[in-house]
Amino acid sequence: MDTVPITALVSPNEDLSFPEKDVLDLLARGYLYKEIADALIISVPPVNTRIRRVYAELHVRSRGQAVARYAHFTPSPEARNPGV
Repeated sequence: MDTVPITALVSPNEDLSFPEKDVLDLLARGYLYKEIADALIISVPPVNTRIRRVYAELHVRSRGQAVARYAHFTPSPEARNPGV
């Protein structure tokens, strides 16, 4: 399965920074905060900060709401791979 860059999955109206988009992508994949920190080679406090910013930008209060909002903007498989 091909992965789609997070920039293609979040609405263009969302002003998330690239680090925030990376965190959102990993949240959507079910990573724990410590796993996100390990994947991004940072410590947990910056992960917490990025997650708070994602929640604020998306106007959500939880991981579930953020992931649902993220999924709302995920293109269908046909949109990702036209002609397949």
